[in-house]
Amino acid sequence: MREPFLFFSTLLSYPTMQTLAEIQNYWKRAVLSPESLELLAPFQTAMSQEGLAGMQECYTAAFDLQPLCAPYVAYQLCGDDARRGQFLIRLQQLYRSVGFAAEGELADHLSIVLHFLAEAPASEAVSDLQEDGLKPAVATMTGLMAGGNNPYGCVLAALEHTLNFSVTTTKELHHV
Repeated sequence: MREPFLFFSTLLSYPTMQTLAEIQNYWKRAVLSPESLELLAPFQTAMSQEGLAGMQECYTAAFDLQPLCAPYVAYQLCGDDARRGQFLIRLQQLYRSVGFAAEGELADHLSIVLHFLAEAPASEAVSDLQEDGLKPAVATMTGLMAGGNNPYGCVLAALEHTLNFSVTTTKELHHV
């Protein structure tokens, strides 16, 4: 499951020439399920039509101009109160415990959390972050973006599908 996390981490980072090139490389390797790739098709189309400046505008419209859809896990779970601060402190402690450094964004930014999940060794705390933090935050964000025409809504829907698929697959493997 690590490579899909890296792919989504890149997709949910602010678009640059480097991130767009990385996205193309991930697509060539088909690191996602066919269903997730199908959900991402409108994003891929937008990327080829809009170019860098257009994708930067889409990103800003999706995540910066709509405060309810801010790409921060703790914000989606707790709002902007003291619980978010506590979540961020615990998240930083988890990151430090495995030698991971959140750079360029707050520790609960979707791209940072996904990058961490891609690199972190399996543990109960990592699993809890995915199940109890990332999944409900992504579900909320997907709902907020549903019905819109921003290509990042497709990214969130594909991430939600991937998270649900990976949990189902992991549970099935443990029961074999």
